[in-house]
Amino acid sequence: MAKANGYFDDGAALARVPHLVRRGTTYAVRILAESARIQVFLNGTRIIPHSRAVANRWP
Repeated sequence: MAKANGYFDDGAALARVPHLVRRGTTYAVRILAESARIQVFLNGTRIIPHSRAVANRWP
């Protein structure tokens, strides 16, 4: 999610996951990237299994 012109735009978001993130809370985040595959873990739980969309998203 990026902020542009005073508004948030999730057009560049990798994925949407149903997970609450609270301000002031510390989280352990791990990101594994291999070629165009990405996995994201939050506090040891995989929240994004893998994404192949990254390869074609940016030039």
